[in-house]
Amino acid sequence: MEQLGEESKDNDKMEVLVVYRLMKEQFGDVTLQNGHCIDITSPNGMTAQVNVTKGSVECTDESLSRHIKDTLSRIKAALTPLQV
Repeated sequence: MEQLGEESKDNDKMEVLVVYRLMKEQFGDVTLQNGHCIDITSPNGMTAQVNVTKGSVECTDESLSRHIKDTLSRIKAALTPLQV
Protein backbone atom coordinates (compact mmCIF):
# COMPACT_ATOMS: atom_id res chain seq x y z
CA MET A 1 0.00 0.00 0.00
CA GLU A 2 2.87 2.35 0.83
CA GLN A 3 4.37 1.71 -2.61
CA LEU A 4 1.13 2.90 -4.24
CA GLY A 5 1.37 6.18 -2.35
CA GLU A 6 4.95 6.67 -3.46
CA GLU A 7 4.07 5.75 -7.05
CA SER A 8 1.23 8.28 -7.01
CA LYS A 9 3.62 11.02 -5.80
CA ASP A 10 6.12 10.08 -8.49
CA ASN A 11 3.37 10.22 -11.12
CA ASP A 12 2.29 13.66 -9.89
CA LYS A 13 5.89 14.93 -10.09
CA MET A 14 6.26 13.49 -13.58
CA GLU A 15 3.00 15.11 -14.68
CA VAL A 16 4.16 18.51 -13.42
CA LEU A 17 7.48 18.10 -15.23
CA VAL A 18 5.80 17.11 -18.51
CA VAL A 19 3.31 20.01 -18.25
CA TYR A 20 6.18 22.40 -17.47
CA ARG A 21 8.22 21.30 -20.49
CA LEU A 22 5.25 21.46 -22.87
CA MET A 23 4.19 24.87 -21.53
CA LYS A 24 7.77 26.06 -22.02
CA GLU A 25 7.59 24.96 -25.66
CA GLN A 26 4.27 26.76 -26.08
CA PHE A 27 4.86 29.97 -24.13
CA GLY A 28 8.64 30.39 -23.85
CA ASP A 29 9.30 32.27 -20.60
CA VAL A 30 8.12 29.66 -18.10
CA THR A 31 9.54 28.87 -14.66
CA LEU A 32 8.72 26.05 -12.25
CA GLN A 33 7.88 27.18 -8.71
CA ASN A 34 7.69 25.01 -5.53
CA GLY A 35 7.17 21.73 -7.35
CA HIS A 36 3.62 22.17 -8.63
CA CYS A 37 3.22 25.76 -9.81
CA ILE A 38 4.36 27.33 -13.07
CA ASP A 39 4.89 31.05 -13.74
CA ILE A 40 4.41 32.18 -17.33
CA THR A 41 5.40 35.57 -18.75
CA SER A 42 4.07 36.36 -22.21
CA PRO A 43 6.10 38.32 -24.79
CA ASN A 44 3.99 41.43 -24.05
CA GLY A 45 4.77 41.21 -20.32
CA MET A 46 1.56 39.64 -19.02
CA THR A 47 2.10 37.11 -16.24
CA ALA A 48 0.15 34.05 -15.17
CA GLN A 49 0.47 31.54 -12.37
CA VAL A 50 -0.60 27.95 -13.04
CA ASN A 51 -1.18 25.40 -10.29
CA VAL A 52 -0.73 22.15 -12.20
CA THR A 53 -2.09 19.84 -9.50
CA LYS A 54 -5.27 21.91 -9.05
CA GLY A 55 -5.55 22.88 -12.71
CA SER A 56 -6.05 26.54 -11.81
CA VAL A 57 -4.78 29.61 -13.67
CA GLU A 58 -4.42 33.09 -12.19
CA CYS A 59 -3.99 35.85 -14.77
CA THR A 60 -5.36 39.36 -15.24
CA ASP A 61 -5.52 38.97 -19.04
CA GLU A 62 -8.61 36.91 -19.89
CA SER A 63 -7.37 35.92 -23.35
CA LEU A 64 -4.04 34.61 -22.04
CA SER A 65 -5.79 32.86 -19.16
CA ARG A 66 -8.18 31.10 -21.55
CA HIS A 67 -5.29 30.09 -23.83
CA ILE A 68 -3.32 28.65 -20.89
CA LYS A 69 -6.39 26.80 -19.56
CA ASP A 70 -7.05 25.28 -22.99
CA THR A 71 -3.41 24.23 -23.32
CA LEU A 72 -3.34 22.76 -19.81
CA SER A 73 -6.57 20.88 -20.45
CA ARG A 74 -5.21 19.37 -23.66
CA ILE A 75 -1.95 18.35 -22.02
CA LYS A 76 -3.77 16.72 -19.08
CA ALA A 77 -6.12 14.90 -21.48
CA ALA A 78 -3.13 13.55 -23.40
CA LEU A 79 -1.54 12.31 -20.16
CA THR A 80 -4.70 10.56 -18.96
CA PRO A 81 -4.73 6.83 -19.71
CA LEU A 82 -7.63 5.54 -21.80
CA GLN A 83 -10.20 3.44 -19.96
CA VAL A 84 -10.65 0.02 -21.54
